[in-house]
Amino acid sequence: MDLVGRELPAGSVRLEPYQNWLLHDAFYATPEPEPHPVAAFILANRGIGISLADLFTLFGSDINDGPLLAESGIELHRPLAEDAEYQVRGEVTAVERRQSRRIGPFDRITCRFDVYQGDELAATVTNVFAVPRPGEEGTQ
Repeated sequence: MDLVGRELPAGSVRLEPYQNWLLHDAFYATPEPEPHPVAAFILANRGIGISLADLFTLFGSDINDGPLLAESGIELHRPLAEDAEYQVRGEVTAVERRQSRRIGPFDRITCRFDVYQGDELAATVTNVFAVPRPGEEGTQ
């Protein structure tokens, strides 16, 4: 299954003021109108037009099979805003077969999520998932 270059369903999400307050509080930061940078991660993962379970189904896996978030990176292109609507677009950018003593064969799947406020790119979130492939070997 060739996933590289596959666009994920787009979606939208709103960052409510109370969510911004809770996010600051969770990171022991003084609440302020400008969202904490980790809000980009939350917006990307909540705003993509597909559930996490459906994302793993697209990867040929079941969420109950133990896929993991192995890495995540956040790049802010402009300040985020509370009480704002965001559009999220995603794409699978890489798939690499790996072997682990603990989980056996797995695919390291990299997804890029672009978070837009209107026509402006506000943030890019890159998530790398480790998706177990029991009983499979080789490279992809």
